[in-house]
Amino acid sequence: MDIQKKEVLRYMGCHESIDDEITMRSIDECIDEAKGLASQGVTFGIFDIKKVKGGIEIENSGIVLTGDSIVKHLEGCEKCAIMAATLGSELDMRIRYYSKASLSKGIILDACGAAGVESLCDAAEESIKAIAKNEGYNTTFRYSPGYGDLPLDVQPGILRLLDAQKKIGLTATDSLLLIPRKSVTAVIGFSKKKTHSRLTCGICSMNGKCSYQKRGKSCGS
Repeated sequence: MDIQKKEVLRYMGCHESIDDEITMRSIDECIDEAKGLASQGVTFGIFDIKKVKGGIEIENSGIVLTGDSIVKHLEGCEKCAIMAATLGSELDMRIRYYSKASLSKGIILDACGAAGVESLCDAAEESIKAIAKNEGYNTTFRYSPGYGDLPLDVQPGILRLLDAQKKIGLTATDSLLLIPRKSVTAVIGFSKKKTHSRLTCGICSMNGKCSYQKRGKSCGS
């Protein structure tokens, strides 16, 4: 897991560098702390899919990914990889502790966790891409519940499909939040055709409301 300082700053809502030696030193310390606390877990599976009324069915699973955005995302795909990643519960507990004992450090460590789990997902995605390439497929970028109009209520089904609680200790609350909090689930399409390799603003639920757009950037830049 590689936690880049510029990514931590991005999750903090800052520019790539800030003129504050104390904060920058605290970021370095929190990056090291996050790496020490993280218990990295990843699991994924590759499944046949088909388009059905209202969404994309993951065959032989009873799961339908609903919404126009996921249908568009998986257009032309024959299969998809479904992945789950987590940094474990110890990091969560330390973030909660700092949120009471040292708010600024809590904010920084939370951003380190966000950057860390995305780095873990990047590594898993590279493994998935290698499998796809070996089978003659191109891949889409990863797409998570909550993007576009893909609802969060698919989370429990994804976790059951991957046996994520047993394999990496990942569950979902009744309100559909992933526990541990620094966790991600995502879908990556496999297609014989050319695919889009990155998330674009046009299909994001924050399009038009995003702070990055207001600065002329995107969260993928």
